[in-house]
Amino acid sequence: MHGRSRGFIPTCHCRTNTIRRDPEAYRCLLMRHSVFYNTEPQTGQLVNGIVASLEEEIGMGKDIDENVPVTVKASLMGPLARIGDSIMQGIIVEEICLLPLSP
Repeated sequence: MHGRSRGFIPTCHCRTNTIRRDPEAYRCLLMRHSVFYNTEPQTGQLVNGIVASLEEEIGMGKDIDENVPVTVKASLMGPLARIGDSIMQGIIVEEICLLPLSP
């Protein structure tokens, strides 16, 4: 299990009550989300919400391929990290640092 994926897995726990009843399905969930995952914390929560809702749908028996949540997570983590880094490090941090200098 990669280090960054350990922070993602608990976000799925509260939404996957239906999967917890089947230990094999729960093991598959943990294996699916043990891949590398690294994004900006503030904007990356959007990815967590989307993937958690997809996992909930899979747990309820909807016809969704089990690779879809991993693909969504992998495809959104880069662009959302770029947007979040630009906003947080490029705008908000500078504004907070400039507040004490304003008269």
